[in-house]
Amino acid sequence: MTPETKSFPPDHVRMTLTHPASLQEVVVKIMDRLDANPDIFQSPETIQELESLRHKFLESRFYLVFLGQFKRGKTSLLNAFVGTSLLPTGVLPLTSIVTIVRYGATPKVHVKFLDNSTCEIGMGDLPLYVTEKGNAKNKKQVAEVEVLYPADLLRDGLCLVDTPGIGSIFEHNTRIAYDFVPRSDAAIFVFSPESPLSQSELDFLRHLRAYVDKIFFVFNKVDQVSAGEREEIMEFAGGAIREQIATSDLRLFAVSARQGLADSRAPEGPSPEASGLPDLMATLSSFLASHGKELLVRATCASLRRIIRSQLLAFELERRALTLSTSAIEEKIGRIRNAWEALDRRHHEAQYILRGEVRTLESRLEKELNEFAQAEELRLSKVMIQAHRQNRQRSRKGHVKMLEEELAGRIVMVSEDWKAKEEKRIGEEFQRLTSRFSSEAAETIRQIQQAATEEFGFAWTASPLPDHLKVESRFGLRLERLTTWGLGQFPLLLPGTLFFRYLEGRLHDACIDELHRHAGRLMADLRERLSDSVSRYLRALDQHAEQARKSVLSALDRAVAAKKAGTPESGSPSSATAVCEEADRELAAIQSAWDACALQASRGD
Repeated sequence: MTPETKSFPPDHVRMTLTHPASLQEVVVKIMDRLDANPDIFQSPETIQELESLRHKFLESRFYLVFLGQFKRGKTSLLNAFVGTSLLPTGVLPLTSIVTIVRYGATPKVHVKFLDNSTCEIGMGDLPLYVTEKGNAKNKKQVAEVEVLYPADLLRDGLCLVDTPGIGSIFEHNTRIAYDFVPRSDAAIFVFSPESPLSQSELDFLRHLRAYVDKIFFVFNKVDQVSAGEREEIMEFAGGAIREQIATSDLRLFAVSARQGLADSRAPEGPSPEASGLPDLMATLSSFLASHGKELLVRATCASLRRIIRSQLLAFELERRALTLSTSAIEEKIGRIRNAWEALDRRHHEAQYILRGEVRTLESRLEKELNEFAQAEELRLSKVMIQAHRQNRQRSRKGHVKMLEEELAGRIVMVSEDWKAKEEKRIGEEFQRLTSRFSSEAAETIRQIQQAATEEFGFAWTASPLPDHLKVESRFGLRLERLTTWGLGQFPLLLPGTLFFRYLEGRLHDACIDELHRHAGRLMADLRERLSDSVSRYLRALDQHAEQARKSVLSALDRAVAAKKAGTPESGSPSSATAVCEEADRELAAIQSAWDACALQASRGD
């Protein structure tokens, strides 16, 4: 479709490689040529993406994007970079909207919505737009938020980008993080001691590496582990990262964002030994000074090529379709549509089949949980009555309070133990159920791909389907105080022997009631999680199929419309195709020439 990249770039490209400012002019001219041809880009989303890319490039905005799993401290690290608690942080998965922090003489916050409208808000209102609590599931339809702040670090165009964490229960957060990766110029990939480098992080890292050349790997919260644990985690993380990306120059930075932020506020200045942040900042500054402009141009070229190649695919479809009669096109499209309808029917059937199998899983879990509660009744009652008999020296109210707290703690302990044992098994069972449907859907889409190739003679590859869905734990232990004993003033006035006998009976009943009540809450949470996971999984399959469908059928529908409107075959977008192909060759030459220069530099030529 697109000619192979030449070994050597055009003279005007090769001459400007050592002059980034001149090279910027070359890229801007390419953008100008694309803009000057209204027949190239028709999609409003693509047009908006190009406008944003052009605006960013002309202002030399370099996007350094903070990425990683939720609760790794990405936002805290960004705050430490600017030396103040600029963006909201908390104990729950918080950031839900991409937030771009760039230089401004005075602090301001601009909110951009999905309909392209904007508004300015006060700094104190920021959590209402960028957090899951303030803007649950993005009900306010926010596209992104831009924060202007007078930090010296940002004066030369560096923009710090906070993204939602991947892997939390909020699926849309993971999607937003994935979608923003192609807009990144460089990345800070953050991990921490809680569970260093999960599978979802490693999957995300592979996706990130496909778009971003420079990644800084940061081990945050280093103040939470000992020196020995720190070395062990960094050795493990280094090995895992090397398995995912080919690199001979991997460096991990161990930092404490919390300590770094505290140091930035200290009158005596930062303490490198405490936070490790100055070392990361110095390395970053040196890198940006040496390679920032180059990387900005390279990333812009890559983004432009991705957009152009997608458009060339659409042109190729239209060109091939326009060589056929209207009836032939419609017949071919009809066969492809039938294949999609078969997939839709299978998805519809999968909803009932998968939900039925999950209900069977829920029934088994409920039976096991009831058996667990019954098995714990006698032991829990025995332990609590023993505690009751051995601790009568307190006041009556103090004694009751002690028993309430002891019972709550023990119920938490036994239920957490059961949940921990079952969590892995539930995840494996759910993966087994969903993977079967993923395999069937993947085979159907493969057949559609083959049909499209046979019908129109072009090669098209669908993006990979999800092959599993991990069931994330989100159960929160909520125990009511044991105020249902009926202990008013009257029982407290009973003689000592009668009071403690009465209390012992109530305690025995409370052990059984609270244990089963808590088991019921746990089961309700498991049922809700499984239901949500099934919905998210089926929605992911539908979205995947819809994306693949649009990539083929929209172009073919335009071809049919052109035929019916009487557009001659010579009216196919040949001139627009030529502009795109020329732009793609030139951008490829820039990338190729810079790669050659980098190789020569590494060899010392």
